Amino acid sequence: MLTRQACDWILMSGFCFLFFASVATSAEPVTKKPVVGDHVPSYASTKCGGIQDGVAVGKTVCYTCRAGDEPIFYVFTREPNDSLVKLVKQIEAMVVARKERKAAGVINFLGDPKDEKLRQRIADFGTRHSLQNVSLTITADGPKFVLSDDHEATVILFENGIIRLRTAVERGKFDDEATAAIVRESTAILK
Repeated sequence: MLTRQACDWILMSGFCFLFFASVATSAEPVTKKPVVGDHVPSYASTKCGGIQDGVAVGKTVCYTCRAGDEPIFYVFTREPNDSLVKLVKQIEAMVVARKERKAAGVINFLGDPKDEKLRQRIADFGTRHSLQNVSLTITADGPKFVLSDDHEATVILFENGIIRLRTAVERGKFDDEATAAIVRESTAILK
């Protein structure tokens, strides 16, 4: 019969093997952007602010892994600027309207999670605009989603781990019309 320490050691060894195996495979270059119908990739992001969802500010998490079957909005963007606010507010409204389905929104800013100044700017952005129904994060894993430098933001909506919507807004074209189009498409999918 194995002792508790032996069992703990076996479990920890298995966890370490799986962790390092996943790290090794994640270093492989991504050549195909995930599209509608694909599984949404896992990725690491560091929480900077937003909703109280059980993830502490400063903690690194994979929101894909936490999602389960629930519908999740991902927004990937580079800067916490005011052109983004209308879209984020609309996503917050869709999340609140679908609380019974445990819908969520994660606004991912591309950058180095160790960049304290950017993390603070993201937190200040959330406070200034009273963003309380979405998570605000910073991630260096944008390449997993093969994001274009020509886009100001990329929006991905997934449910049950499957991408149901992927759309992007070109730089300089993030306006009311672009936001309305994203909301229309998302609402049609979520009903």
